[in-house]
Amino acid sequence: MHVSGQPAKNSHRSVATALALACLTLSARAEAPPKFADYPVRVHAGKVAKPQLVTPDLRARRENFFAAADDGKIDAAGRYIVVKLPCGSSCVAPTLLDARTGKIIELFTVSGWHEVSVPSSAAPTAA
Repeated sequence: MHVSGQPAKNSHRSVATALALACLTLSARAEAPPKFADYPVRVHAGKVAKPQLVTPDLRARRENFFAAADDGKIDAAGRYIVVKLPCGSSCVAPTLLDARTGKIIELFTVSGWHEVSVPSSAAPTAA
């Protein structure tokens, strides 16, 4: 009942409208997930920049970064090289080396890395 003693018809309509909109939103989200091919990027084709080893920890692992830079294999977003730094028997600390600038982005530590694989469809393609 509404404050005036009358049934709250407008409230029921509002709730029904909100539920209908929620159902439409959920059905739109049920579409197929996006594909990497739907978002092409221009892959860096120039020389890989010298890694910026700005911390003592990064300098201690210089061989890993210079080897990755020498290899020059772009792994992500058309400009990043994934450098897998060891941190234990089945532990890896992946970092991103920006091939354009040499900046290093530290991410997180992953245990059981050997169980993680990147599907071939995730490989970058030239736009």
